[in-house]
Amino acid sequence: MMPLNSLWRNRWTGSWRRIVALGAPVSLGFIGMALSAASVVLALRLVGSTDYAKTIAAYGIMTRIFGFAFLPIMAIAMAMQSIVGNNVGARLYIRSDAVLRIAAATALFYCLAVEVLLLSEGAVVGAAFVADPAVIGEVGRMLRPMAAIYLFSGPVLVLGLYFQAIGQPARAALLTMVKPFVLLPVLVAAAAATLGADAIWFAFPLADGVAAIVATLVLADALKARGDAGIGLKAVGNPS
Repeated sequence: MMPLNSLWRNRWTGSWRRIVALGAPVSLGFIGMALSAASVVLALRLVGSTDYAKTIAAYGIMTRIFGFAFLPIMAIAMAMQSIVGNNVGARLYIRSDAVLRIAAATALFYCLAVEVLLLSEGAVVGAAFVADPAVIGEVGRMLRPMAAIYLFSGPVLVLGLYFQAIGQPARAALLTMVKPFVLLPVLVAAAAATLGADAIWFAFPLADGVAAIVATLVLADALKARGDAGIGLKAVGNPS
């Protein structure tokens, strides 16, 4: 039990730097989502979309759709974090590895189901938000490229929060911040400048693909570092 008077015997600011370092990547990732949305709106305004009002209305619906789809992924990742953190702290690496695999596979199948739904029934989903046929049609048109490889989004987030849970903020930051802060703004701007407003939506699957490659490289590097440290997948821990 932690006695109440321990609050006065210990400094409150002793570990703030580490806490902020671990918490910042995911927190800043949400700011990055707003930055990505702002870059899309700005690009549409600057390149002169043929029907700016209709496109912006459809994009607003898109942000709601992907926002709703994101919530279960975050729930899966946060549930994984608590279990992984406890098991890594107890040096039960077999358990923490198993939880990571379960969470990543669950997120993958969930995102695949969302992708299939959005690609096949995008207009129906859009009709749940607005009655204007023109906007509904625009939502369906935009969903096809934007959700093309959405299945990778979940596992990348799970992996990023895994590294946050085990106290590796640099890897967590790379996986949670590179897409919203770097990939999407740059790719949206490049697509708008070179190919026009209709090409903006292809920046999203391209960003998802690059983020998945980055996640694969980060995971490979982490596994190599673990091997160099002599911690194999089955070297430590009790699966029972």
